[in-house]
Amino acid sequence: MNLAVAAHKILDVFRLKGLAVNDFIHFAEFGEAIVWEEGGIQDENVRKALDTLIREGHLLEMCSGLRLTGKGLQALDGDPDSG
Repeated sequence: MNLAVAAHKILDVFRLKGLAVNDFIHFAEFGEAIVWEEGGIQDENVRKALDTLIREGHLLEMCSGLRLTGKGLQALDGDPDSG
């Protein structure tokens, strides 16, 4: 899975659950978007995509999950100014 696809799949979980800015998803609830294996993320591209989404401000990492930011919601909505 390439980086862009992995990032989109992670963000899309928020859309599929009908969530909005500042809504939170527990790490275990990301299903196939983030596959865990032995306490870590199985796919290197998924790990890099998650790091990029957090670093670029699309998601906020909490101790037990991820919170969607306004920038993340703009990316989901296809806003070209979202970065």
